[in-house]
Amino acid sequence: MAWGLRVIGSRNIAIFGAGLYSFFNNYSTACCQVGAGARCQQRIYDIRDSPNNCTKTEHLETYNLNIVGTKAMVTRHGKDVALYKDNIAGFTAGIALYQHA
Repeated sequence: MAWGLRVIGSRNIAIFGAGLYSFFNNYSTACCQVGAGARCQQRIYDIRDSPNNCTKTEHLETYNLNIVGTKAMVTRHGKDVALYKDNIAGFTAGIALYQHA
């Protein structure tokens, strides 16, 4: 698995219009089709503090996050906090604003 976006030990970041798409699994596009349940990969956007808590991630805002083919939209400190199934908006899953204080 590859992360589409990782934010580690950062502060005061605004992300506008993030489109993170996973269209393939073993060279097949069946995993990203409407109704397939977003099975191309498990996670795509990771937010965490620096190792050993040297620097915390804080004041992060992500506007208009759109995901295709991934079960977890946002993973925070190793825990899935936003899921595709809860944010379906047609072909994509979308979140207007995700804030990490």
